[in-house]
Amino acid sequence: MTNNMRTAIVTGGGSGIGQAVGLALCAAGWTVVIAGRKLETLERTRQLAQGSGLIETHVADVADDASVEQLF
Repeated sequence: MTNNMRTAIVTGGGSGIGQAVGLALCAAGWTVVIAGRKLETLERTRQLAQGSGLIETHVADVADDASVEQLF
């Protein structure tokens, strides 16, 4: 299996460590789903990844079970 066949879900992907991990995985060829509470910060992260791979956003709050279930 190659990296471009793998998908990662990164919580807190709109800023900080989550953003850095999401961008690094995206640059390495992974398909990345970044999740976070604020669509605006997730969209900024997606713009930063422009041209380096596939990155999708999903608004979710990991403290809310129903929100987490929607990730999967």
